Amino acid sequence: YVQSWLSLTMVYIIIAEPRVSVTEAYKTMRPLILGYVWVSIVNFLLLFGLLPFGALIFFLLFIVWLFWSLFTVYVYIEKRMHGLDNLFMSKAIISKRFWEFVFRIALIYVLYFIVVFIIQAVGRESSAISSIIYMIFSFLAGPFMLSYMYEIYHSYEHLKDVGSKQIWIILSAVGWVIMVIGIFAFSSFIGREIPKIQEQIMNQEEKNKKNFPFPSGTYDDIGN
Repeated sequence: YVQSWLSLTMVYIIIAEPRVSVTEAYKTMRPLILGYVWVSIVNFLLLFGLLPFGALIFFLLFIVWLFWSLFTVYVYIEKRMHGLDNLFMSKAIISKRFWEFVFRIALIYVLYFIVVFIIQAVGRESSAISSIIYMIFSFLAGPFMLSYMYEIYHSYEHLKDVGSKQIWIILSAVGWVIMVIGIFAFSSFIGREIPKIQEQIMNQEEKNKKNFPFPSGTYDDIGN
């Protein structure tokens, strides 16, 4: 709840026109918190349900969905859509210019890591100075990233329809069924195999005792 409130407030302070104070942003975003919590929950359920299918293609599906979902918070604040509609509107906006979007996001993160590398290289002789510079840079980089993302969001075409989402919901539901069945099957397998493993260990210990008998007096004789 608190994290959602902070996230919404931070984004709203950056994108609000005209500019608003922190207090005004907190008050404006407060009625939207529970809705955003629900958006986060259903987004997680949908994407986690795609896990079995994502694993089959080396998690490329998750990487694509990661990019598709990056406008979700902006869609929610501006359009006040419900549940998964925010995620699918984000997907619809980005899909039109997907590779351009990936390039722009990759570029800004490459520049970010270059600056971090320079800060670390310059601050090798003084870790304290390097830490201070890095803290200042990180503090400024966060709002800049949000602003940069928002500018991209506004420069793209905003569709009226989120497009087809039934196929993804069905795939996610199937994925959840597969995972639940897999968990029960694995638990059943473990339940059957553990007693067998324990029995094998006990049998091996009995064989060891027969093959390598060590009477209690043996150690006494060696000691004497």
